[in-house]
Amino acid sequence: MTETQLLSLALTIVPTMTVVLIGILINNSRLGDLKDLLRTEVGSVRSEIAGTRDVLRAEMDKNHSEMLHRFADLDTRMTRLENGLGMNRG
Repeated sequence: MTETQLLSLALTIVPTMTVVLIGILINNSRLGDLKDLLRTEVGSVRSEIAGTRDVLRAEMDKNHSEMLHRFADLDTRMTRLENGLGMNRG
């Protein structure tokens, strides 16, 4: 290859590689910003889900206690009926 060919080859490759490298750096910084944004959003969604879960858990505990109370009441009623009819258990 002659010097002119090498010079023209260098003048076409170097600017192209420079533009590509600058594009990669800019894209990488944007991806970093996107990653930080996603972390923030995921963190807020997690905290919101945790709050909702705690509310649901409290409601479920309350309902569970209420159901146990009602079953105990039904058991007492059934025992009274059985004893009244002479159908003792066990």
